[in-house]
Amino acid sequence: MDYCVTFEVSPPSFVAPHKVAMAPAQHLSASPDRFMLPPVIEHQLGALLPGIRQYAEQYPALVFDCSRLTRIDYPSAIQLHGVLQALADAAPGRKIAFRDVNHLVTALLRLLGYASLARIYPHKY
Repeated sequence: MDYCVTFEVSPPSFVAPHKVAMAPAQHLSASPDRFMLPPVIEHQLGALLPGIRQYAEQYPALVFDCSRLTRIDYPSAIQLHGVLQALADAAPGRKIAFRDVNHLVTALLRLLGYASLARIYPHKY
């Protein structure tokens, strides 16, 4: 709905995404203390989990750069929530933030209760 109001047109038709392999390695981001999420997260987090855990060991505050993230599926979002909850429980007071999140992903994260666990900063157009 936000898309329709913002751009005053109907949303584009769905096009099946190309398969994107999730690399566990940290991609370049605007800041070295941010964890860059891949463009698409689907099925299981698998290769992404070791990278997140390694990042959590290095930094007291977790900042996920979602500027490239276009889509996350429901099971992966639930699994990520569980992992982040465990990391937050292991280090009470740890701050978690998602930066530059698109509106579709923001809606899913809020629906799943991420707002009680992390700060979500939607992308500003």
